[in-house]
Amino acid sequence: MADFCSAVDTSPLGYVHILVTSVIERTPVYALQIVGRFGWNAILLPLLAYPLAALMLAAGVATGTGARFGLGQRAWWLAVALGVALLIETAMYLTGTPLGADYIQGTQGRYFLPVLPLVLIALSPARAIAGAQRLFVWTAIPLSLIAAASAFDSFWVHGFITSDGMPPHGSVVRALLLPSPRW
Repeated sequence: MADFCSAVDTSPLGYVHILVTSVIERTPVYALQIVGRFGWNAILLPLLAYPLAALMLAAGVATGTGARFGLGQRAWWLAVALGVALLIETAMYLTGTPLGADYIQGTQGRYFLPVLPLVLIALSPARAIAGAQRLFVWTAIPLSLIAAASAFDSFWVHGFITSDGMPPHGSVVRALLLPSPRW
């Protein structure tokens, strides 16, 4: 037992290393989970819905806040969001990650949802960019319909039939167009 513990880097630099590598590796998974997991990891929207969701979020940011915030205030909000994300990752490192693991285990994208509005407001301009509100509506409506159809199909029609919610490698077309239980 002593030999195993001596081989594992338990120093603060070891934690920083696992934090940085874990966040870099898991960021795409967090993005998928933030947009459309409905709180259940076996459910995933059709993959084509995710670029639409990214476009909707960008349009939402571009619609502006209607209020003027200084650069210092925006930097403070981003620092708070970064601090909360760091606390989330640290909590999962301490409670859900075995010593010696190569990434922080147990973190899910939905854990970051409470700070997402703060980040979006911090990134929003004071005035709307031309056409942003129209783009927001034209992306939000189909995305809402896709999400509703996916939730209905996944929860009530097919039930929880996927094991992990990730697409099989042999069926890219189905992963792009159908919710995860039908992949």
